[in-house]
Amino acid sequence: VVVVAVAFLGIMSSMSSFSYAFDGGVNFQMLKCNETNGRQRFNITGLPGGMENTTIMFRKGCAGCDTANDCIDCHNCRIGDVPHVWGCSPTGSANQWYTVTNIPGTNGLISIALNVNDVNKLKNVCLAANELNQAAELSQVVCNTSDPLQQWKYDTDTGLLSVNNGEFCIDGGTPLNISCDAPPYSTYGYCNRSLSAVQRAQDLASRLSLKEKIANLDNQNPGVPRLGVPPLQFSEALHGVVSGCGATTYYPEMNGNNTGCPTSFPHALALGSTFNATLWRTVGETISTEARSLHNQGVSGIAYWAPDINLFRDPRWGRGQEVPSEDPFLNGEYIMHWSRGMQEGGPEENKEWLKVVSTAKHFHDYDCENCRGCNQIDCDRGNFDAQVSDKDQVEYYWPAWRAAVEGAHIQSIMCSYNAVNGVPSCGNSLSMQEVLRNQWQFDGFVVSDCGAIADGAFTRYALRHLDALPRKQAAQAIKAGCDLNCGSYYAAHLVDAVEAGDLSEQDIDNTFVRVWSKAFRLGYLEPNGTVPYADIALYGPQTVDTPSHRDLSRSASEQSMVLLRNNNNALPLTKTKTVALLGPHVNSTIDLISIYHGDVRPIISPLQAFTSALPANSIVGHATGCTAPDDTKTPGSNSGRLDCTNTSGFNEATKLAAAADVAILFVGLCPGQTQNPHSDAREDEGWDRRRTDLPGHQEDLIRAVTAANPNTIVVLIHGAPLSIEDVVNDTAAIVDAHYPGERGGEAIFNILYGESSPAGRLTTTYYPKTIMTARPMADMSLENNGGLTYRYYKGTPVFPFGFGLSYSTFKFEIIEEGRTTVTTADMHAFSAKYYQDIGLSRSPAEYTVNVTNTGNVVSDVVVLGFLKGTGKGNPIQELFGYDREGAMKPGESRMVHFSVPPQVLSVVDELGTETIQPGEYEVAFGVDGAAEGIQVKSKLHVTGEPIEVFSLSKSRMNDATRVSDY
Repeated sequence: VVVVAVAFLGIMSSMSSFSYAFDGGVNFQMLKCNETNGRQRFNITGLPGGMENTTIMFRKGCAGCDTANDCIDCHNCRIGDVPHVWGCSPTGSANQWYTVTNIPGTNGLISIALNVNDVNKLKNVCLAANELNQAAELSQVVCNTSDPLQQWKYDTDTGLLSVNNGEFCIDGGTPLNISCDAPPYSTYGYCNRSLSAVQRAQDLASRLSLKEKIANLDNQNPGVPRLGVPPLQFSEALHGVVSGCGATTYYPEMNGNNTGCPTSFPHALALGSTFNATLWRTVGETISTEARSLHNQGVSGIAYWAPDINLFRDPRWGRGQEVPSEDPFLNGEYIMHWSRGMQEGGPEENKEWLKVVSTAKHFHDYDCENCRGCNQIDCDRGNFDAQVSDKDQVEYYWPAWRAAVEGAHIQSIMCSYNAVNGVPSCGNSLSMQEVLRNQWQFDGFVVSDCGAIADGAFTRYALRHLDALPRKQAAQAIKAGCDLNCGSYYAAHLVDAVEAGDLSEQDIDNTFVRVWSKAFRLGYLEPNGTVPYADIALYGPQTVDTPSHRDLSRSASEQSMVLLRNNNNALPLTKTKTVALLGPHVNSTIDLISIYHGDVRPIISPLQAFTSALPANSIVGHATGCTAPDDTKTPGSNSGRLDCTNTSGFNEATKLAAAADVAILFVGLCPGQTQNPHSDAREDEGWDRRRTDLPGHQEDLIRAVTAANPNTIVVLIHGAPLSIEDVVNDTAAIVDAHYPGERGGEAIFNILYGESSPAGRLTTTYYPKTIMTARPMADMSLENNGGLTYRYYKGTPVFPFGFGLSYSTFKFEIIEEGRTTVTTADMHAFSAKYYQDIGLSRSPAEYTVNVTNTGNVVSDVVVLGFLKGTGKGNPIQELFGYDREGAMKPGESRMVHFSVPPQVLSVVDELGTETIQPGEYEVAFGVDGAAEGIQVKSKLHVTGEPIEVFSLSKSRMNDATRVSDY
């Protein structure tokens, strides 16, 4: 065997780019050298440019790899990243170019660096063995030729690339086939199934090196291959699993196969509008079923970054479509039901194991993206320092998070990009340690939003308080309670932090156990047949995109839709009338399903749904009105038309409208990226709206069409509240369809034609256009400058929170006032039980409302209960209860029972001290002008002494004491 320094070996020949010999995307690892293992045998091949353009590709001739060509690919090409197997590019990919140099004085050892000629990649980054352990990672680190883990020996005969005198070699993912049922692993504590999940994680931590533990505190973690522990994989699932498609299954009712793709439900803002807790839980259960099924097929994760329970405080926020509402009580209710459905599954499912991990995001005070010119103060999420009063923090921003911890038993929380009062959220020990863990007893793990530990808000804090040292920045996040890093910052800097004394290894162990104990609760390392969720026979292709899941998506969409106007009973329509289908959303598909969606199909557009359901002669034609090229950036998107800057199509639209009995006009906004990244139609992560009305000339299109045909039905497809006060009265009817999901087109048809009666209610306030000039978006105060949200807004909304009409009418009547006099002590004692039972237990304060369908249409109805305090410091009103009654027949009456939860009786002072206060409260059911006509009202009398529930100032003192002990 001859060992030589690497020489230029010629130009790489043409080859297939993505036909993998081995699993594309599998991480490289270090294994004991074995020259018979084809996953360890490489050719180092020069591209044009010689030694500065080198690829490292698997040799031909190994078992199973004669027909394909794979290379070492630097993946994201960042420090701390693990290179992975990827198909070699015929002409060379910058991600596969390396610079190979001899290391002087080492008898032919070499250094392998990311190509320094590629200006888009980091400089001075080299391949290194993470450590000398079987199945340790191959990593990317700052180049240091004196580091033995970066000194490679290349054997031109065998093709092995080794370190440590040929002991360990680079390996392209050879399976190790380690089992907890075989010695010596069967004797290890982490394999002992009689131990608790925490004890097993503690034992696992005790067997790992510091580097191995830290490597498993990133979202792209490797697991511990040498001990048979797979990685903990993360995905998204706000309104459906974000993943590719799995295998297909035949269904007779479909007359063919399903797609194998995850079902996309209406977005959270739409689901919130249903006010249906049973539906929220069912959707959560269904998403987690598909999540486990896709995970078992190897196409998705097992821990999911959902739901988003931030508050839709300002209508300009680009991500408001992700959240249920602007109300803290309602967001808390949503997560208690949705996340328990995700984590626990349905009533018939196994409760011994976590079905998936649900992650509540983004903690905390996060509700802006990049608003520029949004009235005086800019807002940029990665640099934003949210200035929040103690009163607003405790009264408005935090209550939903308490519900997530105490009611949903959430297993993970994501900290946000922004700072709060000068402290980065992912470095804030007051919120993560003192409040989450000490006050609310959170027993899960905290993960950073992606890149948050390295963003501007945290870096500015480090510049002032941490000597601008990355290792101290990473240590601050750990000490403050951020356990897992989305990114590679921990991998790059935590070893240095421990070695410098900024952290102890015990700090790392504690963090590791909080994260990895959840892996054991998910059923990691359990034998086949023990964890039903891991059984592909139960959770496999047959439980994804099923007929029932499609029906649930359509039903959820129908339940979410809000009838905002119905002049002279213009709706429902009959199929005998002719219609013109108009507007920029008339043929939308991908734009119906909001941001954060998987590989979803099929998506039914309104045009497709109406065309398939109506007689051919019923549709006089269709036109977008607003003309623009198709969006080539997002296939299936009509974002260019939604900008509506070109009115040349108005004439065609108005002619069709005039020729029809009814014009149906589909207008609104565009979720996600658009062909024009600065589009006024766009609402998105990283992009706040610059206006609150319809974009471009969409309002002009409404005026033109309604002038041509007064019988014009407007369907709004969007997320954020819209300032449409100037066109409301021009229309015959308005239906708010939200982003309705993959079956949205069908759901819209069913609502407009009376197959289903609308019963959704708004979960946000629709403000007039003056809101844009009334206050800066970055002003986090709820009461300043006229106030925000229904709890504090002092103006007259276009449509209020809770508003919604029906095809029927309803009467509410308080017929039994129940227990309407209570003590502060009774309410305080009930507080913990409320969260334990997710609001199902009877409160000391109760009301019964008789609900009667006084119209002539079968319809659902939503009943909302509001509390209005008379003391100083109370919001204008607060939602305290809700109920959705299904399919009430004309003339039918039902008794609806409401329990008053203790938290709405709390008053928060300027110091953030929350107390249950005695006094007289007004209790109201319904919303004036909605389907029920008028509110009905009663009184609640609370006696006794004030009782403190929470004190932010005391928590701050406790945190200061704890921090001083670091």
